[in-house]
Amino acid sequence: MVITLERRMEAPVDAVNRYTKTSIESADQLTLLTMLYDGLLRFLGIAREKLLKEENAHEPCIRARDIAHHLLHSTIDDGSEISTNTRSLCFHIYREIITADMEKSADRIEQIIPVAKSLRNGWAGLKEKERNNSGER
Repeated sequence: MVITLERRMEAPVDAVNRYTKTSIESADQLTLLTMLYDGLLRFLGIAREKLLKEENAHEPCIRARDIAHHLLHSTIDDGSEISTNTRSLCFHIYREIITADMEKSADRIEQIIPVAKSLRNGWAGLKEKERNNSGER
């Protein structure tokens, strides 16, 4: 009976994991970038709250750092001003997360959240513009 109960408990989690995996695998590049920034902002928010409560924020900082690292290395450096600035901002976010984690500083996290939001909104706006343009055809 316990085995059946455990399996029932696992089924919804498996379904959510499959749904998430399918969403990621079928998403276009702009949607993936927006999803990454959403994750970054989520973990920055968790880290900020934990630091304000003087709790251990290492795990959410690591998760945010890993996402920032991925964003940094997924930005194509074509020499344009936009790509150079985006990479610089991603590197700044990455560096500040590491410093915030070492110093246990909610202030550092608070300073980079607006930067991450701005980048996220820029990609989401580009996605919306792309969607509107494809609907006009």
